[in-house]
Amino acid sequence: MSKQPKPDSKKYTDLISEIQKGQIKVPKFQRNFVWSLDKTAKLLDSILKGYPIGTFILWETHERLNDIKNIGNLPLPPVPDDIKIQYVLDGQQRITSLYAGFLGAEIQKEGEKKITNYGNIYVNLNGDIDNNESQIIVSEEPEETYITLNKVLNFTDNLLEIQKNYSDEHFKKILQYSQTFSTYDFSTIVLRKEDIDSAIEVFTRINTGGQTLTLFEIMSAKTYDEEQNFDMEEKFQKLLKELTVSKYDTISSSVILNILGLILSKNKECKRKVILQLDKQKIIDIWDDVISALKESIDYFRSVYRIPVSTILPYDSLLVPFAYFFYFQKEKPKGEQIKFLEEFFWRMSLSFRYSSSTESKLSQDIKRINKILQGDRPNYDEVKVYLNAPENLIETSFSAGSSYCKAVLCLLAYNEPK
Repeated sequence: MSKQPKPDSKKYTDLISEIQKGQIKVPKFQRNFVWSLDKTAKLLDSILKGYPIGTFILWETHERLNDIKNIGNLPLPPVPDDIKIQYVLDGQQRITSLYAGFLGAEIQKEGEKKITNYGNIYVNLNGDIDNNESQIIVSEEPEETYITLNKVLNFTDNLLEIQKNYSDEHFKKILQYSQTFSTYDFSTIVLRKEDIDSAIEVFTRINTGGQTLTLFEIMSAKTYDEEQNFDMEEKFQKLLKELTVSKYDTISSSVILNILGLILSKNKECKRKVILQLDKQKIIDIWDDVISALKESIDYFRSVYRIPVSTILPYDSLLVPFAYFFYFQKEKPKGEQIKFLEEFFWRMSLSFRYSSSTESKLSQDIKRINKILQGDRPNYDEVKVYLNAPENLIETSFSAGSSYCKAVLCLLAYNEPK
């Protein structure tokens, strides 16, 4: 039996209706809406002339992903519980443009102060639709007779106004254009495999020309749970906001994923393929304890090692083994543990330990942390420290990005210079 998804089509009004009902959603791992007014006008001009505008690829599922709740200032409806959702894997910019154009919406794009008014797209009623070089739908007000695109797309709602303000010839043209839009068949392919891994694989493959999804974006999508109010991306951003007070808000999302992998995986690993296979519910169950352990690590670095800001940490990955320690030992280190953790920290900091193959080395170092948890000193035979004599430091060129230089800054910070 062929596994190839069969092509289908949707009419403009069906597309808009399904968006407005919450049946078509844009997953949060999609990029922000960035298309300009002019690009949207050209897309709609192509539709009016009957040109193909590419295929929309949708993933139909009962699964609930973290989706974009609004586009600019356009609130999108909540997802109905009893229906399958179609998530946009390819065609987000086009679908959003069609939606904004239909509504004539005012959209403030992320990172921009200005508001883009998609009601300012016009149909030149004196333009020659058979002339391929002539653009009928434009983003600047034409000098000839025109009508806003929004009124053409919503012809029935504006019927009386159009009859009153336009000649019979222009009225017929507006009606014809409205029918062209309403009968245009948008090419769609619907992926109906229920598992999210297949959907993400398709998304990654069709987006090879742009940025691929980060592991954190994939895991945020996979672990999202509306009922349990779990949104990994939102929780991570909340954590960073909290860490601004302690000036440790530059840590990367990989720190969290590595901690989760080392705690939850059977073989204490944090490689990409291992993290992707972690159980969603187990991640949700231990999340708060992991964040608590990470905060304990930060407090320990600040108070015991006197490292005031995360920007001078040799590697933010150093937080991973310490968070692992505090996850399994809730109280402060005691006795020999204090000395063993201190040795661990400085050996890793002055040995370029996490400059490459970080995940593999973290897995090795967790065995050392397990020894410290038991009160034993780990072995460091293969970990070479590069600060045995003053010459090592004198011959080192200072660089703010060097982990070695940062380690020396941490040593200086420990002495609390005035």
